[in-house]
Amino acid sequence: MKLIINLLRISLIFLVSTNSLSAQYKEIGLNSKASSGTVFGPVFNASPIVKWGKSFESVKTLRAERTYLHYSQYGGNQYGSFSTGAYYGHEYRRELASGFFLIHGPEVGGYFTSTGPYASIQPRGKYQLGILLRLSSRINLAISSPLSTGVSFERTDSQWNQTLFTFDIFNEMNSLSMTYIL
Repeated sequence: MKLIINLLRISLIFLVSTNSLSAQYKEIGLNSKASSGTVFGPVFNASPIVKWGKSFESVKTLRAERTYLHYSQYGGNQYGSFSTGAYYGHEYRRELASGFFLIHGPEVGGYFTSTGPYASIQPRGKYQLGILLRLSSRINLAISSPLSTGVSFERTDSQWNQTLFTFDIFNEMNSLSMTYIL
């Protein structure tokens, strides 16, 4: 399992670095998940997002997600946990009106979580649907909602097992991103 994770990591780094070197169009920004419906969380819930490509109408995306490190001490016991995730995808943009775009495209990625003897890997595939508004010639604001499917593999007592399969239609949190065109 460790070998598979390392190979995926190396492949993603290679893919991102070779594609981004030839990109003529680049954006950087922040992405936030809705905490409830269309109510978005605090700025501390924001994670970085990078978009690049040959043109504004078709960009590759890379975003970090659900990354945290936690430690606590309670009742003489120590607890710690770590989680990280990332998604790589392609976003297509079609202009509906001046400065107003339909966005859609696939993403693949997932999460890794570790808490003491427990660990979980959750690969997912998503298809984002949303809208993008060009606030200025340099600033974009987008909101999207995913269709997704995924599995969860969990390790307890040194044994990996598939514990979950999901297929969600607009069941995940909506995403709000603001990007700056470089």
